Amino acid sequence: MANETAKTVTRRLYVLKKVNAETPSTKRLIRATSQAAALRHATAGLYHVAPATPEDVAQLYADGVRAEDAS
Repeated sequence: MANETAKTVTRRLYVLKKVNAETPSTKRLIRATSQAAALRHATAGLYHVAPATPEDVAQLYADGVRAEDAS
């Protein structure tokens, strides 16, 4: 069997701050490998993300919702 080197994954703490005019600010410490992983952990159960169907796009545009750029 080949000599396997253990891979160390660096994790750091991220501060997640809820920003909403309707509720007080809430901060959490989340240990994760990236900001995306920290955000995914914190928002699990709050949002569902899936590719938009043509019907979704048509309905949302008709409702006045415009696409946002993530980058």
